[in-house]
Amino acid sequence: MTRPRPGAGCLPRRASGSSAPLVHHDELRGRIARRERPPDPGTQGLVLDALVVALGPAGVVIAPATTAIAWLCTRRREVRIKVTFADSRSAELTARNVSNLDAAAPARVPWQSRTCCGDDAPMFYEDLTGYEYQVEEEFTDRESGFYGLTFRPAYTRLNIGWLEAGRPYTAGPVPAAFTEKLKGIQAVQWMNVCLGVHECDLCAPGYACEGNGEVRIPGTPGTAYAAPFLISHYITAHGYQPPQVFVDAVLAVDLDAWAAARWPEVPFPWVPDDAERME
Repeated sequence: MTRPRPGAGCLPRRASGSSAPLVHHDELRGRIARRERPPDPGTQGLVLDALVVALGPAGVVIAPATTAIAWLCTRRREVRIKVTFADSRSAELTARNVSNLDAAAPARVPWQSRTCCGDDAPMFYEDLTGYEYQVEEEFTDRESGFYGLTFRPAYTRLNIGWLEAGRPYTAGPVPAAFTEKLKGIQAVQWMNVCLGVHECDLCAPGYACEGNGEVRIPGTPGTAYAAPFLISHYITAHGYQPPQVFVDAVLAVDLDAWAAARWPEVPFPWVPDDAERME
């Protein structure tokens, strides 16, 4: 099987549907801006990356609830709403399987809340410490387009490569075969994708690489390594040297045979049979 070659691990979020019902409401006129990113290689046209809505004083939403519901009714799989406050704190609400909403919908939607990823979220975790950033796993396969497989993992997750400016990290050479294999994994696996992106604060201002999401590498039985999608950028651009156990785990991955038994489209072998796919 031929795998596509990825970039340097810098990746914005994919577009998630039409914004027209929200953009064209009179209540939000002049308060909403589209943020677009350049098209991916081999495609044409800009891609909608996010919608930015200006709120009133003290963060009060000016538009009535019916405006938001009109937009939510266009969503089919998942809705993520991020609120950023003036002091840079932020929160994110997520609802899955959202469709056919009405005026009473907000009380019925099973919202999940968490601290949002992006520049305001903590990004430093010591290597090989326990991962606690996300409770559930959400997998996306970039090669097949398979999207939205969620489950609560039974395996232990260990942090790898969560770097931050001002925090020490191990630097040194890594095998070229390891770097190429890691990039090959990132070409097909993209998980826990967030609404925002994180800019590498190890880069010079104005030249920062942006990342979004994470990657999982199976370790010893019952253990998986949890790394940010920017990890290949940290290695190639900033000389980061991951622990040897992670290097060995990446080199042991067989991309052509790497899939879950019941979910062959998902590039990760430890997906439970009762995992939920968003529709």
